[in-house]
Amino acid sequence: MQTRDVTLIADLAESIRLASPVQKDLQAAELIGHLIGSQPDALYYLVQTVIDRQQPREGATADTAAGAAPSDGTFRGLVGRFGRK
Repeated sequence: MQTRDVTLIADLAESIRLASPVQKDLQAAELIGHLIGSQPDALYYLVQTVIDRQQPREGATADTAAGAAPSDGTFRGLVGRFGRK
């Protein structure tokens, strides 16, 4: 893992820590817990996705830099940098 990756993860963690409390939709929270929380490595994948969408890809088109999925269907998140575990 590169120093830049550590910084991105730490910055995201700090943003979450400082975020104002939100009023949860209990049905949505239950569904998230059931469908996503039960998946192995869900938190890891979600952090990768958030960080990936915050960082424009070098040489990306305007659409992919704005957060749209690449047209070739590949995942361009931290999985490529960290590798799957």
